[in-house]
Amino acid sequence: MTIRTDTTLEDTRAQEKQGLSPGDLSILVPDFVRSLKARNLSRRTVGIYSDSCRLFVDYLVLSGLPTEARQITKAHVETYIESQLAEHKPATACARFNALSQLFRWLEEESLILETPMARMRRPRVPVETVHVLEVEDLRKLLATAPAKSRDFLDVRDRAIMLLFCDTGMRLSELAGLKMDDIDRERDCASVMGKGHKPRVCPYTPATATAIDRYLRMRREQKHASLSHVWITRQGYATGSAIYRVIRNRAQLAGLGDVHPHQLRHSWAHDGLANGESEGDMMMLGGWSNRKMLERYGRELAADRAIAARRRHGGLGDRL
Repeated sequence: MTIRTDTTLEDTRAQEKQGLSPGDLSILVPDFVRSLKARNLSRRTVGIYSDSCRLFVDYLVLSGLPTEARQITKAHVETYIESQLAEHKPATACARFNALSQLFRWLEEESLILETPMARMRRPRVPVETVHVLEVEDLRKLLATAPAKSRDFLDVRDRAIMLLFCDTGMRLSELAGLKMDDIDRERDCASVMGKGHKPRVCPYTPATATAIDRYLRMRREQKHASLSHVWITRQGYATGSAIYRVIRNRAQLAGLGDVHPHQLRHSWAHDGLANGESEGDMMMLGGWSNRKMLERYGRELAADRAIAARRRHGGLGDRL
């Protein structure tokens, strides 16, 4: 297979834009994306599927392969996935495989192709990755970078953010998307919109409630206090990227290295499981639809939890 390198992708598209048939993927992918939106899938899911399909079309164009939907074969898809595995992590290649699988299934359902070329393809194997769980001492060091008695607005805000992460296991997008009306200060809980547009309530402890109250009092004095978002900066509301940087920078300041918000979700899950919370309760509070997702969290210390449980309940030898 020869990769065309004499022209840029933009030049190639401009040359071929005229005369595309109605069955060309360049025309059909936007229709597929609209169908995803009509299914009320999350913005993130739609974005991943859209980007993955457009990257596939780019690959076909630059490789000199057909972009007509009916001409695409299993071999074309396999070479693309192979290229993704060579350039990216298996999880990324798997996500793009899933997106293409949905695309071709939609094309088949719409009678735009006779059969999906991926009917007998298996998705790439993704090795289980262990996510480091932060110990209680690590979390204390993290919080110590924003002292409870500080009068600095950013310290007060960041402490509330970190405690809410630790207490609820929220996803970054959920915490960043909180609006003022989502905080119930009477019941000490926050309402979030999870994956799949599924709402849930996240309770938090009195310590976190105190930190949030303190932040909200100082928030009233800030320039952007009128914004509906809970978390604000000196420039406006805090985006997910801004909150990600808060955690990363605070962790580096605490000497913990590279830490991201999802590690706090894993730490929350491990703590709940270690303290005997039921899987059903954890799934409801964490916003998981099946236990396989729960099993991925706190995997690093699963053996420690099992040993601790055995010691609490005693072994067979104790009863002989």
